[in-house]
Amino acid sequence: FDEARRLYAQMRSRGQEKGRELDPFAKGKIANMHAALSQAYQDVGMTLDAIREMETATTLCPTFADLLTQLGVLYRDNGDAARALEKFVAAKAANPKYVQARLLLGVLMLSGGENEAAVSEFEAVVTQDPENKSAQTYLRIAKNPKKSETPPPKGD
Repeated sequence: FDEARRLYAQMRSRGQEKGRELDPFAKGKIANMHAALSQAYQDVGMTLDAIREMETATTLCPTFADLLTQLGVLYRDNGDAARALEKFVAAKAANPKYVQARLLLGVLMLSGGENEAAVSEFEAVVTQDPENKSAQTYLRIAKNPKKSETPPPKGD
């Protein structure tokens, strides 16, 4: 307990020094608190406030792929595909093995008609997670766009 107190005091004093970068652990904790507040705003339908909180979270921790992905989803759901794409790409760059970012990036590319790029993302997901049903389905769609556009046959 005394050791934890000492470490906490060190973290606090480091954050108070002028020109000194905040401790990475503390930044992560604060970023996750902003993400939780963002979720609370989402839950009550305050999308712009949710976006603002998630932007703050990703400013604090710009390499947290999960936070970048969540911000991308907020942008996408708010109709800003360009900013969503930017955040999904940033999440992939931060952690190329973060499946959710690659999957959502692929879906966004597929919906924008960039089938080859989408196939690349879905294949990367399937390589990493062979049981990922979503990636398998989207991969089939991306490789066979004509089949997915064909309406079902009309009954007699």
